[in-house]
Amino acid sequence: MNADLNEMNRELETIGAERTMSLMALTVADRIRNPSAMIGGRCKRLLAKEIVSETIRESLFFIVEGAEKLEQIVKDFETMFKNRQSKFKREDINRVIESVLHVLEKEAELKGIDFLVRLSTDALIINMQRELLRVSIFHLLKNALEATSRGGTVKVETFTENGNVLFTVADTGYGIVSEDIDNVFKTFVSSKEHGFGMGLPLVKQIITEHLGKINVSSGPGTGTEFRLSFPTIWKEGSLL
Repeated sequence: MNADLNEMNRELETIGAERTMSLMALTVADRIRNPSAMIGGRCKRLLAKEIVSETIRESLFFIVEGAEKLEQIVKDFETMFKNRQSKFKREDINRVIESVLHVLEKEAELKGIDFLVRLSTDALIINMQRELLRVSIFHLLKNALEATSRGGTVKVETFTENGNVLFTVADTGYGIVSEDIDNVFKTFVSSKEHGFGMGLPLVKQIITEHLGKINVSSGPGTGTEFRLSFPTIWKEGSLL
């Protein structure tokens, strides 16, 4: 059990680091794109004018060349990210949740916390990248355990609603004050003393990649519930 837990923690750290690096790369690339295109474009327009001296013309050529290199770096970053995107398969989300519960059930027992599990008796098939989705589910359940005191409960449920697959995680923990709810998915915002605020933003990113939605409801002393919704069928054009 400890080996499984350590493996999940390693997967979470690895995927979190990879996703953070990819997000940073795309952010940098996006910020480079417009200035480099503007600089290159203006220099080309100056080069088209006959009144530019040869000395200035030579300098402008170097600037244009540099701008084009920056634009190529942007394209390389985007290509690298697209090539790293995982392939999705249609699988049962219930099986993924069960595998995570198996990893955490011993920790819950030691802390005196009960898992109340109500998984749909029907297979709930969605498009998923199993290991990515497993990491996000692990993080939600781990968070719920950490927020819940001895004698409390963490309720896990799956069902269908309006053609979507729903997955909810509700704890009886200390809850989140209303002014902090809007910040739970923001990067580098954490309520933990030694936290970096990367966990829930990573969860949201993974859920979004699965074309899902995640909502949170909470209040001081009333616990917290995360509600995830996934489409059972990806419509044409939904990934564009």
